[in-house]
Amino acid sequence: MDEGKSKNHLKVLRSKLKFIPSNNDLIEQWVVAVTGEADSCDIAMMRHVIWQVKRKLCGLPVEHHALVCIFGASGAGKSVAIQKLLEPITSVTIHQNMTVFNDQFSRRMFTSNYCMVFDEMGKAKQVDIDCLKNIITANPVEWRGIQSESIHSGQQNCTFIAASNIPLCERIKDTTSARRFWQLNCKEKLDWNAINSIDYLAMWRSVNENDSCPILDVLDQVRRVQERDLRVRDPIEEWIASCCRESDSQSGLTTSELFQIFKCWCSKNSVATAITIQKFSRDLPKSIKAIIPDVSPFHSHRGTEWPILVTEKLSSLQTL
Repeated sequence: MDEGKSKNHLKVLRSKLKFIPSNNDLIEQWVVAVTGEADSCDIAMMRHVIWQVKRKLCGLPVEHHALVCIFGASGAGKSVAIQKLLEPITSVTIHQNMTVFNDQFSRRMFTSNYCMVFDEMGKAKQVDIDCLKNIITANPVEWRGIQSESIHSGQQNCTFIAASNIPLCERIKDTTSARRFWQLNCKEKLDWNAINSIDYLAMWRSVNENDSCPILDVLDQVRRVQERDLRVRDPIEEWIASCCRESDSQSGLTTSELFQIFKCWCSKNSVATAITIQKFSRDLPKSIKAIIPDVSPFHSHRGTEWPILVTEKLSSLQTL
């Protein structure tokens, strides 16, 4: 499609998708048909996907960019449900595998398409996570010219949606943050009567691209779910979740004592880690807050102590 035809096509598409209020929440109907529940965060996130696409079509800024993954068993119909959802924008949608994020020559696709679909998140393990998160929010995006050393840049117009039969946290293993991702959990049997009866053009029109970001009202809930379910725990957090709980005792364990117990746990469970006492000391407060939020340290003549009870503490110490 040449540039003139492309601009005209986008103008026609913007007109077709222009906001028209609806008496029915068609997005909620789709979410319930796919997941079996009217979860407020899921509904807000799917509204956000449509809002994000429409904003980018209109050249408007976007906040809280996200890649949404539809998770469920193989053969459940995830890809078909996504296909139905995206019917009004098929002309600006492309299917890819996730190695596109690593390919400096292919990134031009992020400027010429407005939705990119990943079926079963193929080759996700080969993706540079930092690069992926950067491109989700990038503006502009850069790519290399074929058979040249020249670097080109353009607007990053893509919104990303994926299907997977493996949980997102196992596809995208990132211990730092999951704020760029959301997972919808499919029920075993999707409600095809509902999915096939939805007016998808009316659904897209029902989202006002000039409104504020749709997830703002539930953002705190969204962040809690992302932290709890989507972000991969690091070894310290795994150890705390597996072996630690709050203690009612007036005494506690020092950071050094906890580090020695942590090292024993790593050895016993074949957890490969290069965490030093310095890094452990820096990360421990954040890790404890994430897993046991009510625990706070106190100071004694022994230094900083944590009111934590560690299971199998004695047997672990005996292996030192």
